[in-house]
Amino acid sequence: MATDHDGTQDAPLEDMHETDDSERIAGIVAQTRADLMVETVHGDVRSTLERRLTDAGIPIDDARLDELTRQVENGETDVTDPGVEQI
Repeated sequence: MATDHDGTQDAPLEDMHETDDSERIAGIVAQTRADLMVETVHGDVRSTLERRLTDAGIPIDDARLDELTRQVENGETDVTDPGVEQI
């Protein structure tokens, strides 16, 4: 953990772990799906995903955004994404 001289944290924890875009996308999809289940998604799923991906600095084309939207809405998991546990 990044700390300064008095032992306090001076950087977000998420900055401490390297992730690639596919892992970040999988996390955003999972979080959006969870938010949809508890009805905290404001607006439609596609625009929510697009905003979250843009905020994360992840470029995405329309076809991939449509695919991710379908995954969220249908509760699908892309098992090819890193970090997805396979049962």
